[in-house]
Amino acid sequence: MDIHLLKNKNKRMALKFSKLGILYFVIVVLVTLILKPTVVMADAASINVDPLSINFGSVEVGSTSATANVTVSNQGDAPLTIGSLSIDDSQFAITSGNISGQTLVAGASANITLRFSPGAAGEQTGTLTIPSDDPDENPVTVALSGGGTVSGEGGGSGGGGGGVSAGVVDLSDVIEPNGELLREKRVFSINEEAYLVIPAGTFCTLYGRAVSFIGILPLDNTDAPPLVPEYSPAAARIFKFVPDGTQFDPPIYLTFNYQQDLVPAGVDETALYIAYWDTQTSQWVRLKTNIDAANNTAEADITHFSMYTLMADTNPAAFTVSNLSISTSGVDFSKDVTISAMVTNTGDLSGTYKVSLKINNVQVDAKDVTLAGKASQTVTFTTSRNTAGTYTVDVNGQAGSFTVNTAPTPTPTPSQSQSIPAPTAIPTPSPSPALTSTPALTPKSTPAAPQASEQQVPQTHRWGRIIFIFSCALAIAAIFSPLILRKQRSRNS
Repeated sequence: MDIHLLKNKNKRMALKFSKLGILYFVIVVLVTLILKPTVVMADAASINVDPLSINFGSVEVGSTSATANVTVSNQGDAPLTIGSLSIDDSQFAITSGNISGQTLVAGASANITLRFSPGAAGEQTGTLTIPSDDPDENPVTVALSGGGTVSGEGGGSGGGGGGVSAGVVDLSDVIEPNGELLREKRVFSINEEAYLVIPAGTFCTLYGRAVSFIGILPLDNTDAPPLVPEYSPAAARIFKFVPDGTQFDPPIYLTFNYQQDLVPAGVDETALYIAYWDTQTSQWVRLKTNIDAANNTAEADITHFSMYTLMADTNPAAFTVSNLSISTSGVDFSKDVTISAMVTNTGDLSGTYKVSLKINNVQVDAKDVTLAGKASQTVTFTTSRNTAGTYTVDVNGQAGSFTVNTAPTPTPTPSQSQSIPAPTAIPTPSPSPALTSTPALTPKSTPAAPQASEQQVPQTHRWGRIIFIFSCALAIAAIFSPLILRKQRSRNS
């Protein structure tokens, strides 16, 4: 009896605990559902690219297609950082909107502009890769395609392979994957108005990849030529060099064969220069150019492809005067003063300029100078003044001065009494006939010339002495001749 009561009591207690366990479980579940922690998701960037494929259609080999845009947007909550964009085929290129390394804030977007320049006939494909820090879509790729067509025959000089149009050379068989050219290539435009020389060993790359072709093409009707400056008309056609943006290391050689009749009138051929169109600044950029006027060629080194032409500056003649020079700041009375100045034509066309000399603001001389563009010439004037003083000089705005010294005191001339008159010649008397038998006395010989240490006697004084001695000798002869004759007669008697 006691055993049965104990079993019943245990059953009631087990049932009671079972009900309490169920109730406790229900309460825990309800509390968990009501008080469950909220999961906070971290902000993340989310890239979206549209479209994911572009077909440029059919494009003439060596020409460029119309552009197409790819829009990249950030649809996440955190900033999206774009990696380095790349295209695996150089026939497709980014022309603007290269967003490599840029960051798009949440909700922002950017456009990438692409173009297609086929280097061979047939269907061409490529892939644009857009890396980013999107946590689940990285990278995103855009499929690119287009067809190359050929309407002309032949190719640029030195081209290898087929499938290229006039002015275009295929490089696929002579270039390494890193862009190094294995042998020299020459590329000529139609009619050979322009040509390139690309030495072996040159790296020819576009966005870091080897190019498969290069070409020189004149602008066609679909191209919008950039404006040429008013005073820099083109002396040759404008050519586009493809693929646009191709880089060369080291630089390659570009030559234009220009026609004489295209050089603007009044322009010196040495003033011609090659220029390229800078798409970033929308300006023509002058290159250092070597002109061979005898062969009508212009040559320059280039490092990249763009649009190129030959230009000639035609700014009107304009003159400057500089480097005024005066021969001396002080000059003696009535002596010449030389004044010079440098005249430069800073314009491009030849012109004539009047250079005037003013002394004390009064014009005293003028000269006309004709100079070619960029040429210089020294203009010289000579003047003198008879009045002592300081004189201002002006040569077309260049100022200076010079001083004329006081006239020197005249040096007195010797008086008449101090001058030594020239000796008067004494006539030589004729000897008497009676004296012919008597030997004449020989005049004393002329004294020897004085020693070098003695003072030299003037020539006129020496002759005077000789004549005086000779006269004395004659006088002595005249006195003693009768005595000698008388003595001889006495002996005879």
